[in-house]
Amino acid sequence: MHVQISEHIRLRIASGEWPPHYRLKSEPELAQEFGVSRGTLRRALTTLIEEGLLRQVRGRGTFVTSTTIEPAIAQKLSTLSEDFADQGVVTTTTV
Repeated sequence: MHVQISEHIRLRIASGEWPPHYRLKSEPELAQEFGVSRGTLRRALTTLIEEGLLRQVRGRGTFVTSTTIEPAIAQKLSTLSEDFADQGVVTTTTV
């Protein structure tokens, strides 16, 4: 069942219904929407996080990172400035 949910979420991302930086509903809300337990939903989300399509930020939620499937290692390779930008933090450099 978690595979079907992962595919459904993948389709929402690919179609643009959930664009990059989109914040997903809470786990209980998504579990209710799909008619599954939170455990099943978490397995689906974990799959998409490992694929690099989603990113969980503790205390803030789960966000769409990309509309293309990328290896999980590519998600981890980023600069500090990119990480801040992904979280909506504006940085500047003064020389």
